[in-house]
Amino acid sequence: EGRAGRDSGDAPPEIKVIAESVVALGTGGGVGGGGEPALHLRLADVDPAAASADVLAPELRRLLQAHPGKCPVFLHLGQTGRVIRLKPAFWVDGRETLLDKLSETIGADNVRHTNPHRI
Repeated sequence: EGRAGRDSGDAPPEIKVIAESVVALGTGGGVGGGGEPALHLRLADVDPAAASADVLAPELRRLLQAHPGKCPVFLHLGQTGRVIRLKPAFWVDGRETLLDKLSETIGADNVRHTNPHRI
């Protein structure tokens, strides 16, 4: 956020930018890692040809929908490494209670929350 201006009196014209806040882009490296919070779930036994929320087991679907929020959820499917970003209807709040329940359901090694401090 901020403002920009152009000084037309100089040759060549000089552009000035005054920033009130700055957000780094692409700092997380990879899908959903651009500095914003995201929840990554690895589902190793899922058919990688499946699409979107159709791959979610009923218990996992219930957990995600019981904790609505602004944190996008990414599914990492099967051995192929295919990544699916779920629809906002499945985005979560990213709180510890949800992360604990997910870890119990699919295993702690299959749950990764990036940039949780931003929520």
